[in-house]
Amino acid sequence: MKEKLQAIRKDIEPYIGTLVLDGFDVVKFHGVVDFEQEEDPDYYWIFEQLNGTQYFSSCVGRFVGLIGHVHDADYRYLASIWNYNAKLKQSQNNTLL
Repeated sequence: MKEKLQAIRKDIEPYIGTLVLDGFDVVKFHGVVDFEQEEDPDYYWIFEQLNGTQYFSSCVGRFVGLIGHVHDADYRYLASIWNYNAKLKQSQNNTLL
């Protein structure tokens, strides 16, 4: 089963740390994790929402990597907006009222 996880990691390597589509949401992709259960391993994608919350999604579902699917200039623009909004969200979450 470790071979399967290594194959998955090799396939997803170009997308780690980049923006992807999970369903209809643009999220940051962090990789894959194996919640090993004796003979039946479960693999989950690790995503991060704009507010910094990380969540897991079953590898049964797919994500769409934006790098290589949109023009480079458009991706860089989208990433810059994401980074700006993420910093803004995180600073709002840390603000004491």
